[in-house]
Amino acid sequence: MSSKHRVAVLEDNVALREEVAFLLQEEGFAVEAFGTAAEFFQVHGENPFELLLLDLGLPDRDGIDVAQALLNRQDDIGIIMLTAREGLGERVKGLMAGADTYLTKPFELAELLAHINALLRRKNYYTGGMSWRVELSSHQLVAPNALSALELTPTEACIMKQLARHYPEHAPRAELVSGLGEDYLLYDERRLEQIMSRLRKKIRERCDASPIKAVRGRGYIFSEPVELAV
Repeated sequence: MSSKHRVAVLEDNVALREEVAFLLQEEGFAVEAFGTAAEFFQVHGENPFELLLLDLGLPDRDGIDVAQALLNRQDDIGIIMLTAREGLGERVKGLMAGADTYLTKPFELAELLAHINALLRRKNYYTGGMSWRVELSSHQLVAPNALSALELTPTEACIMKQLARHYPEHAPRAELVSGLGEDYLLYDERRLEQIMSRLRKKIRERCDASPIKAVRGRGYIFSEPVELAV
């Protein structure tokens, strides 16, 4: 889905910076990673990025100031803030400074990928027809550009409904189970894992894609743009 979109990772933690950059490169993005704001601005000024993953605790400049500077310059760049600052005031400050979305550390890489794809789509970097579509009336999952349609069982359709509704966030296990008409407190979660395993296998075999990711200890997420059609 990425088609070599240019993404900058501005993060002072070397291990996290390298891990995120590697993930995005594996997903097909053109990634450059930076440890300081000065390095980022130098490259961005010469060859602008489409999206910035921005840490707030930088050694040479606060991430809020970086976002504000990009906003003041009216740069057409999407910003996802990645930070351990999780208070409401900090989130509001980040969004007011120009961030499009805000993820607190630690975060799941699958969830980050979903936010990246959602933001690129909102910024119109994806062309029409580049979303998956859940057709509830016909119990089908339609692949991007309608290249293939996957027949879903009623159970799988309920699961996809919840995943689409929560995108780009993860769908909690409790809500997935409730969507199946079951009592989460009495439900054997191994059944949910079996359902998800079969659904992921069907999508992989029919559509040659693996957009459903597990978010450890929390639920599942559809990591590519997806919309719900009644």
